[in-house]
Amino acid sequence: MSEQAAAARASGRLNADAALELADALDDALEHARLVLLELQDVSAADAAGLDAIISRSARARQDGSRLLVIAAPPHLDAPLRLAGVELLTADPDAPTGSDAGPPANAVNARVVPGRVMSVDGRVVWLHAADGQVHRAWAPEDVRQRLRAQTWVDLFLDERDRLNGWYEAQAGMAINQRLAEADTTPETGAPVACQGECGVVWQAAAPARLLEHHERCLTCAGALVPG
Repeated sequence: MSEQAAAARASGRLNADAALELADALDDALEHARLVLLELQDVSAADAAGLDAIISRSARARQDGSRLLVIAAPPHLDAPLRLAGVELLTADPDAPTGSDAGPPANAVNARVVPGRVMSVDGRVVWLHAADGQVHRAWAPEDVRQRLRAQTWVDLFLDERDRLNGWYEAQAGMAINQRLAEADTTPETGAPVACQGECGVVWQAAAPARLLEHHERCLTCAGALVPG
């Protein structure tokens, strides 16, 4: 099994025919991913077949050492799925958005979107972004230990939706993973401090490369110096 995550959405009525399609999609996702996120916000109704497609895949994922996580299940699905032991994450309508939760608006990357950290086993942190994508986020060991499950963060994405870094406002944890090798997960990071208006101190996966390439702060485009 790979180290990748996957996301899926269901909408409308989960009747017998739709349940077959959903089951096939979940089977394929769970075959290739350790973490599968299933969004049910737009499901209007589900019969026994629809519920079983989700419940049975959730149980199978646990047996195989992977994870199926249901996001934003409507009330008519929340109770039966929760009762059956399916892991649910309920959307928080009061969760802060990028400009309210963290540092100034992103001046370097294409956009900032609110993401939710998923608590998973392993050396990496997974983030589910508001755009529906699942992102692999780097974090030093001490940050992973401090990070609360299901907390809201700001994701810093480039024009290709690659994850450049993330920021968790409550704990003030700022992560910059720009220029890090894709398969590198160092246990520790090095601080690089923004000399601009935000003053954020980033924990960087590749600090030497950031400074060598004259990278700028992810939030305010200020110059970076060793922290």
